[in-house]
Amino acid sequence: MDKFTKNKLSPYTLPDIQAIKKISFSENIIHTIEKNSYWREQFDIEKLDIYKQEIIWKFIEFLEEFWFKNIDEVLLSSWIDKSVVFIWSHISVFKPYFLKWNFIWSRWLVMKQECIRNHNLKTLFDDDIIPRWWSCFTSLWSVIQPKWIKESCEILFRYLLDLLKIPLDNILVRISSKDKDLLDGLNSLWYNIKYEIDSKYENYYKHKLGLWNITGRNFNIALRHWNSNVFNDVWNVIVIEDENRIYTTEIALWFNTILMQLYWLDNIFQTTLLEKYYTNNNWLRPKLKDCIISSINLLNEWLRPWASNNKRKILRKYIRWILYFTKKIWFNKDEVFRLCESYEKDSFGTVTNTKFIREYINLYENDLLNKKEFSKEDKIIKDVISN
Repeated sequence: MDKFTKNKLSPYTLPDIQAIKKISFSENIIHTIEKNSYWREQFDIEKLDIYKQEIIWKFIEFLEEFWFKNIDEVLLSSWIDKSVVFIWSHISVFKPYFLKWNFIWSRWLVMKQECIRNHNLKTLFDDDIIPRWWSCFTSLWSVIQPKWIKESCEILFRYLLDLLKIPLDNILVRISSKDKDLLDGLNSLWYNIKYEIDSKYENYYKHKLGLWNITGRNFNIALRHWNSNVFNDVWNVIVIEDENRIYTTEIALWFNTILMQLYWLDNIFQTTLLEKYYTNNNWLRPKLKDCIISSINLLNEWLRPWASNNKRKILRKYIRWILYFTKKIWFNKDEVFRLCESYEKDSFGTVTNTKFIREYINLYENDLLNKKEFSKEDKIIKDVISN
C-alpha cells in the first residue's frame, strides 16, 4: 500500500467540550474553552523554544518519515542567490538546484531557513506607518515530485490537523478556479475544506522565481484570526513550472505567522525573544524592535556597517535608526543597549555585537552633533537627537 494511501488517515474532529470541562476547571482549561479557538493555553514567551519545537521540528521530522532529505540552511548574508541582497526566502536556497538541473527525486528536500526582507526600511522616515511584519523571519519549505500535487496537499493537511491539532473550521483555502490541478488535489482529500475561490487579484495566485520563464501557481492557506471571520495567510502550496513542464511541487510555511495565529497574538513582534524584555508595541516601538533584531542578526554573521556594498549599507541603516527611534520615543539609551544585550545573549550566547552597537551609535551621535554637512538620513536623525 502506498505511503500516502488515504486509508492510513483519519478525519480530524474537534475535542468533546463537555468531556474537557469534566477533567479540570484550571485556569488554562477555562482559557482554552472560552477564549482560544485553537485549543491553546495562554501564550507564554518563556516557552518560545517549546513552540518552535512543535511547529518547526514537527514539520521537518514528519517529512523525514516520508524520505525527505533535511538540507542545511545558509547565512542571511550568503551569496548563494546573487539576485537578492540577503536571503529573502527559501527560494534563494532552492535556485542552485535549478541552475544545476539537479533534481534527485529519490531524495526530496525539506528545510528551515532564516530569512530577512528589508521592506520596512522603505517607511522608516514615516512615523505614521507602523510595520505589520518584522524584517527577520523563519521559513519552512519542502519540494516533492513534479506532479505529486495530491500528495503535497495530503502531507500539508496531515501536518495541520494531526500534528498541530488545528480545527478544520479555522482553515480557509484561497485558490483560483483556473488552477484545476490544485483544486483536484484538494478535492481528493476527504476533509470538508472551506474554500474562497477567485476572491483575490490574478497575481495573488502566482509566484515569480527570478529564473528565466519559470513561475509558480499557488493556493494559499489562511488561519482564522482570533475568534473572528477574518483569515490571515500563513502557507501555500506552489506548482513550479514553465510553459513546457512542471518541475516540482512546493510547500511553504512561515513559523512566526503560524505562532501568532495559534496563540491569538496581537502582532508578529510578540513571537520574538526580545518580547521577554520589552513588551511595549505601541507607536514606533515595533520599528525600534525591528532595527535591534535585524542589526544583531546581521552583525552575528560578521557583517559590519562600512558602506562598501548594499549588505553593509542596509546594516548601517538598521543600526543608525536604533538611535533615531530611541530618541524619538524618549527612551533611555542605556536601557536600549541592555535590551540588545539580553536579546543577543538569548539568541546567540554572546554580547560582542551589542558592544559594537553601543560604540558605533555613541560615535555616530557625537559625529552628528559636530559636523556641518549631512546626508538626508543624517539630517533627520540629527534633528531628533538635538531636540
